[in-house]
Amino acid sequence: MKYILSILLLLVISKAFSQTLSNGCQAYYKLDESSVLYGAADATGHVASATISSGVTINLPGHINTAYLFNGATGIVTAGSSPYLQLDSAGTYSVWVYFPTNVPKSATNDMQVMGTNDYNQDTSGVNILYDATGSAYAGYYFKAQLANATTHQTVEFKNSTGGDSIKANTWYHLVLTWDGTTIKTYRNDTLMETSGQAVIPTKRSTNFTIGASNTAGVYPYNTWFNGRIDEVGLWNRVLGASG
Repeated sequence: MKYILSILLLLVISKAFSQTLSNGCQAYYKLDESSVLYGAADATGHVASATISSGVTINLPGHINTAYLFNGATGIVTAGSSPYLQLDSAGTYSVWVYFPTNVPKSATNDMQVMGTNDYNQDTSGVNILYDATGSAYAGYYFKAQLANATTHQTVEFKNSTGGDSIKANTWYHLVLTWDGTTIKTYRNDTLMETSGQAVIPTKRSTNFTIGASNTAGVYPYNTWFNGRIDEVGLWNRVLGASG
């Protein structure tokens, strides 16, 4: 995993993608904009700039350069439904997240970080979420969901023994990989879960979003994220030691 994180670090600090790193990179949002006028740019150039809603504050300290702050009520970045943003048989999601003051807690709702699937529905797609309900044995944590229009599979970014709840004022790097056989989750350089892949996500012509799901404003799917997000990337392959 250290090799994977090194690759990702090189990716975000370079002015141009190397041939190896650009291989399979579908979109990469650095979220370094100083103005909302032109939206959130995709560094690969594959996808038109994403729309930034009024509930997002830009140009705040990020893990690398600057990040976006989502207000937990109306903040969302909508990147559209380009085929580059729709992954199926194999892929990698990577994102940095941060809660600046308090770790959000909710009795009913989780919070979507990034993805195409509508959380709590067996629609198609992949997403990463923050479990704000505290209903599981380890309190509050990040998880991912892969869905194929009939069912879904959930994996977690936490220790199998629990006891590792998320803390405020800490950057968390989340990496999700799947190859049709195995799903893996990593958090801050550490492999958190390895599971056999039971669901192959199917592509759908819906928006890829950051900070909320496509159904964020439709009860009971109020999945607005409340915190900072930085360096959002997705690949149509599993990143490995050789890139």
